Amino acid sequence: MNSLKTPEIIPAEVPSIVSEEVRAYKVNARNLLIPLLFSAVAFGIVTWLTYVPGMWANLAKVFKPGLLVAAILTVSLRVVIGAFRIKFVSHGRIPFVPALRTQLVWDFYANITPSVIGGTPFAALYMNKDQRIPLGEASGIMMFLMLLDQIWFAVSILIMLGASMFVEIIPASVGIIGEGAISLYFLAIMSWAAIFAYATLVRPQILEWLVLKLFSLRFLSRFKARADREMEALQARAAIIRKEKPMFFVKGVLMTASLWVCRYFLLLFVVMSITEVYNPVQIIFRAMAILLSYIIMPTPGGAGGIEAAYTVFMTPLLGAAYVAPTLFAWRFIGFYMFIIIGVFLTAKTMRDQSVRKQMGG
Repeated sequence: MNSLKTPEIIPAEVPSIVSEEVRAYKVNARNLLIPLLFSAVAFGIVTWLTYVPGMWANLAKVFKPGLLVAAILTVSLRVVIGAFRIKFVSHGRIPFVPALRTQLVWDFYANITPSVIGGTPFAALYMNKDQRIPLGEASGIMMFLMLLDQIWFAVSILIMLGASMFVEIIPASVGIIGEGAISLYFLAIMSWAAIFAYATLVRPQILEWLVLKLFSLRFLSRFKARADREMEALQARAAIIRKEKPMFFVKGVLMTASLWVCRYFLLLFVVMSITEVYNPVQIIFRAMAILLSYIIMPTPGGAGGIEAAYTVFMTPLLGAAYVAPTLFAWRFIGFYMFIIIGVFLTAKTMRDQSVRKQMGG
């Protein structure tokens, strides 16, 4: 197979992104209930704040089941694209069906761990256990996928900045201070994503300099040794990524863009299926803004915070009566459903490992 001849296959000795904390992490009732509880409490507050008498009964009059089916198909398409992206980035080392399982596991752990951790190291660990791929190689694959997402964040913010001259993306209801704070946040995310991508692909010395300066600060100096180790590991993985051909990056970015567009269209189809609002362009741009806010959410899966962001961005557009119903449908399809699927996949993996041990014994 042609992919096996390429020098870009990531060596097994490349340092792993799977820490001891990730290895020790166990999926239990507490880890599952925390994000669900945060989300449920936030949804309850949103429902209480936006309640309009008769709002739920009115849904039957405007409900369009075809568009809700389209929303579910959009989620399915996103997962399929994600699987093809994993297969592509791995140069075919991970076949489509295992890549599909990996994408689902990635989504699952992203929904039950804080966004600063995310599902990336867990997906790498799953590759290792499911396909017997060395952790170094799995880590390199996941780092490249993470880099593609960072590139898309920067590109999407540039698109939003250009579109903001014609479309109101940040609601006027947040006020001048709120608009300024949100704009600064987007610019900070874009700057970081651009610096990370440039440093990874072109000038690795930039990241070294940033880490050196940051961990020279007195209150961070005790973490310097660990930061140096992480930087060495990052440099080793980045060196492999830089060997890829330009067309490989182009195809990867296009697949990543398609994946994220599916996320935006999920919200669009949900909103249009149970409201009378028809403003698709503005809905898509606000979906982009809402999903970008997820990056800094400290709670597992952004639970609680993402509901708040949805309320801020969508209430002026939809009206209070439609906020809670659309929020519930959106979160159920894009959040709760993946937790349910992830539980089944995790249980299957544990059973398979148990069978392998018994056979080996």
